[in-house]
Amino acid sequence: MAPADLPGGSTYQLPETVEFNVTINPIGYAQRAAAQRQIAQNSQAIAQNQTGLTAAQAKQTQLTQQLASLQATQTTLNTQQANFSAQIAAATAQIVAQTGGATPTAQQLNTRNIQIGGATTVITGSAAYQNLQGQIAANNQAIASTNTAITANNATIAAAPGNATALQTQLTAAQGQAAAVSGQYDNTAMSVGHVIVNTKTGAVTMDGKPITNESEQYLADLCRKAGY
Repeated sequence: MAPADLPGGSTYQLPETVEFNVTINPIGYAQRAAAQRQIAQNSQAIAQNQTGLTAAQAKQTQLTQQLASLQATQTTLNTQQANFSAQIAAATAQIVAQTGGATPTAQQLNTRNIQIGGATTVITGSAAYQNLQGQIAANNQAIASTNTAITANNATIAAAPGNATALQTQLTAAQGQAAAVSGQYDNTAMSVGHVIVNTKTGAVTMDGKPITNESEQYLADLCRKAGY
């Protein structure tokens, strides 16, 4: 390694090895780390709460439109159901008129009941009627599900402001904790290890062991950047 030229013609040759102890403040370090984790968690929770509120507000419009559409479909289906009911009523009135009207004999009444049952079965057994019943059931189920979703979505919207306030309070507390420990226990130190840097090869060891893990490798990179 070439010597460094200094003012006045002096040169400085780095020693073959540079040694130093690595120490940390265990009390302040742990408290600051915990506070920083809490700050990160609260900040993320605040962002998620706002994202959830925005999504719920957009979904509210969607669900309202969906419910209105289902209710319109329900009105149409109810009209179709009423048409079938009218057919059954008309067939029944015709049979009643043909079987003694308001004063049927016992035989006419028996015949009437059989004929009304048969006419009703023909109408309600038709493919069109059965298909309508399936549509009505499915639409009613969709309306119920949409109403449930609206209730849950409204609850999310209603809870969001309170959640935001609580999370902000927690964030402020964590930030205060981080600030409070910054100047505490400054005289407390714990040795992490003894580092030796070979200035010729760039090899770095801690407590006699080559630096291999990620954290220790970071220390080695810092030493190299410092010119060791």
